[in-house]
Amino acid sequence: TVSLPDGEQNVAYDETISATGGISPYTWSETTTAFDANGNGAAGTPCEGLTIDLTVTTLTTTVSGTPVNDGDCDFTVQVADSSSPQQTDLRALKITIITGPPTITTTVLPDAVLDAFYAVGLAAVGGTNPLTWGLAPGSNPVPPDMALNNVGQLTGNPSAEEIFNFTVRLTDNDGRFDDQALSLTVLADPGRNDTIATATALSGCTPSCTNPASISPYADPVSTANPDNDFYELTATAGNVVTVEITARRLASPSVLDSIIEIVNSAGTRFITCRDEGTVSGVDGSPDSTPLLFDDVCLNDDIELGVIRDSKLEFKVPGAGTVTFFVRVLDFFGSARPDMLYELTITNAD
Repeated sequence: TVSLPDGEQNVAYDETISATGGISPYTWSETTTAFDANGNGAAGTPCEGLTIDLTVTTLTTTVSGTPVNDGDCDFTVQVADSSSPQQTDLRALKITIITGPPTITTTVLPDAVLDAFYAVGLAAVGGTNPLTWGLAPGSNPVPPDMALNNVGQLTGNPSAEEIFNFTVRLTDNDGRFDDQALSLTVLADPGRNDTIATATALSGCTPSCTNPASISPYADPVSTANPDNDFYELTATAGNVVTVEITARRLASPSVLDSIIEIVNSAGTRFITCRDEGTVSGVDGSPDSTPLLFDDVCLNDDIELGVIRDSKLEFKVPGAGTVTFFVRVLDFFGSARPDMLYELTITNAD
């Protein structure tokens, strides 16, 4: 074998390397750093996901697997026979892993508000640049007074209150494409849910529920003394452990929101029966000396300080019977903009 065919990122690959001559059984080995001692492609290189079978003693071996990365996988394979003196041969080989086809990763859109500015960037992986977004042939249009541009930004001030269904298409430079059906709900302005009195009621969170949202509007001034926030009202049975988690920086299209979550009662007082997954206390930055107990103040900035900047709390519901509590979401810097998208996931609440 003097050459190997190209492979495709995230597509199964299976090719044979052959040798002739000598005396069997053969011993196969790989003499560069592209593969480890077990024949597995090195992590982070174009060889990752591929394996050379170094256990066979036949005239052939195989390179197989599903390549993770694109680029050139360069390696040198050696075959040795069983004669005395032993005969060997080396062959430098290359597998070019081409970029996989485009795949749209945005599957859910946050609701829009009638006549209010809306901006969401669609996300995808794979494909060769340049990538071009548009509507798929035969698709319904986007909502009135909105537009989808060729870089995947859905923007505008929707002027009709309705649920709109349409299909977007992402095409790469090689003509490969992916279609994704999307649904956008345009609601009448419900008013701001920025107080306990106007909190958005969530239900059906057993086993879990996810609420896509954004902290808005642009018009509100930035104020660290009185930051904009969203309030959500929930209920759960006393003794339950309810998990509250924000996904913003970890969205497929990362949000600019640096979230903080807080769990309070109807008077706005924080509960103190939380377990904070973060490496530090949510209040003063000190290490948590009892990380397994539900004895933390219910406030969290980062899941992992400075690394995972989304927020998460595990809340052990105090009291008796059915308890009402409120989840407050705000930005660390006190900002409020419609592009501060996030998903609030609640587990084990009513």
